[in-house]
Order: sequence, then structure tokens, then C-alpha cells
Amino acid sequence: MPNSSPSLFVFLIAIPVFILTIALEWWYANRHKERALYDLADTSTNLQLGSGQLLLGLLSKGPLLTLYALVHQKALAWGIASWDQSHWTSWILGFLVMDFAYYWFHRFSHEFNFLWAAHAVHHQSEYYNLSVALRQSWFQQIFSGIFYLPLALLGIPVGMFFLLNALNTLSQYWIHTQVITQLGPLESFLNTPSHHRVHHGTDDAYVDKNYAGALIIWDKLFGTFATETSAPRYGVIKALRTWNSGWANLDVWALMWQRMRSGSLSFSQALTLPFRAPAWTAPNEVLPQVKLRTEPDYELYQQRGPWFRYAVLMSVVDITLGAVLIALAPHLSTAQVSLAVCALLCSSIIHGAMLDGRGWSGKAEIFKYILWLGSAWFLLV
Repeated sequence: MPNSSPSLFVFLIAIPVFILTIALEWWYANRHKERALYDLADTSTNLQLGSGQLLLGLLSKGPLLTLYALVHQKALAWGIASWDQSHWTSWILGFLVMDFAYYWFHRFSHEFNFLWAAHAVHHQSEYYNLSVALRQSWFQQIFSGIFYLPLALLGIPVGMFFLLNALNTLSQYWIHTQVITQLGPLESFLNTPSHHRVHHGTDDAYVDKNYAGALIIWDKLFGTFATETSAPRYGVIKALRTWNSGWANLDVWALMWQRMRSGSLSFSQALTLPFRAPAWTAPNEVLPQVKLRTEPDYELYQQRGPWFRYAVLMSVVDITLGAVLIALAPHLSTAQVSLAVCALLCSSIIHGAMLDGRGWSGKAEIFKYILWLGSAWFLLV
């Protein structure tokens, strides 16, 4: 049976809350003439990326939790005591341990190219609103799962780990907003919207700052804290310039590959590039020409294809079908879930290309329907 991890169903239950709060923030922004908070294509892409993460979680969460359980069993065999889930102090301490682990995973995700290649997806939006919180890499959960294995060695059982991880993740949703400005004394220890806006900024003073999950104390303790002094420029320095959810997950990898095969790097430099910092360059290296978010004359990406409205509508259909698949997953075989996930991710990629106005996207959409109808006929006959 495919993954039926409860974490996926927690997020499934949270989806209506996400949609409602995003709608309310959008309404508030429009009412107060702050239309720059949202862009329809950007929001559609954010939601497609969030949906894709949950869909791939159907296939990856189970194996990762199994690995966590095996490590936990090994810890028990070594004499490590399993944490008492019935006592509230265990949950307070567990929350702190989880948040501490998240800080380091998040920080490393900005300091090593192969981790940044996944995490960059979350930063690519050039807007900052609640929908950006849902903009997630399709592959980062594989790396993050490995980083949390030390918690198993500490004796934190699987069920407790799941709840702490879900709580830590959900606690970061509300900080992706410009509507909330400052929160007074809470700013001293909580990760707030103001602190996290800094983290999403491309300004020199803001880059690689405020890695916190729920508590900003880790940044203050380890020297990565910065205060919001002016409105940040949101996005990534090497701008994405597409609404395609598939390419969003591959963009940094593609840039690395260009650098590795450009001839500007030695063999050892090319081989170690994934493990170097994203800002690292070799002496005399000729970098690929890309649009930089930090350029003074930079204009936000506003591309609109001829099938734009259709693509937005079908993106809503993709996301709805994704939620249905998550709900039905425990009753389907691994093969059925895998095929359905692949179909929905391909559909997401096609509709992102249609938002961009890519010439091949219309033909791909027609071919998709032919393939889906053919598959349905094959299965029913």
C-alpha cells in the first residue's frame, strides 16, 4: 500500500484554512489598493508547487518514516530511552529540539548548492504573501528527512516526531505576509512576519539571514539575525523568469550544469560544485548570463500567454484532483498512486508553460487528454 503518512492528511485538513486565509489576504490587499501583494500567475504557480510536494510525499514519506523508525529502534537497542509522550515537558523539549534541527537544516540549505537547488524553489517568488508559504520544492523532503534522523537517535519516537515536524512546518505559514507589520515584545523571541520578510529579501543586508522556524532565538544565538529596516526585494538573486513548476525545481541544477560544462572550472572544482556555497565562483570563471533580481532596472516577471485564463482554471483543477488523490491514496495500489502523481505533475508543468505562453504547451495539453482518455478506456474495457 502506498504512503498513508498522517502528516499528509494533516496538510489535507489544513488546505481549506490555507485557501480561506489566502483569499482574505488577497481581498484585504485589493481593498487597500495594495495589489502588488499578489499576482494571479505567481499564486497559481505557488499552489501547484505546494500540491506537487504533497503528491510526491505520497511516495516518499513512507520510506523516510520507515528509515526514521529503524534508526529509532537502533537507538533503543543501544540503550537510549524512548521519550515519554504522555508528559507535557517532553513535548516542550521536543518542540525546541525540532526547531533547533530545522534551523540547521534551513541554514545548510542556503550554504550548499545541492541543498539550495531544492530550497531555492521556496524563494523564487518575487512577491510575498501567504501563498508563498505553500511554494515548496518537490524534492527537498528527501534531504530534510535525512537531516532529522539525529532526533531518532535521541529517542524521539516516530509518532512524536511526526506531530512535532507537522507543528513546526505549520507554525511557519502565518509569517509569510506583509499585512502584519510588527508584533512588539514577541519580536524578541518569535519568528515573525517581519523577521521572515528579511529572510526572503535579496538585499545585501538581508541575504542569508533569519533562518529560524518558529523561534528567532537561534539566529540571535548563532549570529545570523537581521532586523527589517526597509521593504525587501523578494525572490532569488538569479531570477527564475518562468511560471513553470517543473522548471522551478530544476533551475538551479541547470545553472550548476552550465557552469560545470562551461570549461571555466577545473575538474575538481566542477566535481565539488554541488557542495560549495551558492555564491562561490572560481577565479576568472565566466558565469552563465542570467537576469539578476538585484539589477537597478529589474522588472518583475509578468509574462502572460494566450491561454492564460484557461491555464489558471486548469491549475485549480490540478490542485483539486491532487487533494482528492491524497484522500484516496490509502485505498489505491502503489502503481496507481505513482501513475496518478506523474499525470498530475505533468499536467502542472504543461499549465505552467501555458501561463508562460510556450508554443509547445497547447500541443502537449491535447496529447495529455488523448493519453488520459486512452488510459481510461483501456482500464474500463
